[in-house]
Amino acid sequence: YTFDEDQDQLPDWFVDNDQKYRRRPAPFDPAMAAEFRQRWRVINARPIKKIAEAKARKKRRQLKKMEQAKKKAEAVVNTVDISEREKMAQMKR
Repeated sequence: YTFDEDQDQLPDWFVDNDQKYRRRPAPFDPAMAAEFRQRWRVINARPIKKIAEAKARKKRRQLKKMEQAKKKAEAVVNTVDISEREKMAQMKR
């Protein structure tokens, strides 16, 4: 098309390739593009199963540490052999 040739003057392989691969681009609809973007936002907003499992493991570990800390604190508070200052120092540790 650069030199404004007729279809008859072009080589056969060129005409075949041209018919096979030269296509008009699909019409672009901004509303449709926005709809696709919204769909992807919904899909990406869902937590991935592995991430949810990792968060649950982390939460369980934190709860376990908290329970252990509570038990230690109760044990320190219930001891009568040590002074209040020593109890506070042990609680901080």
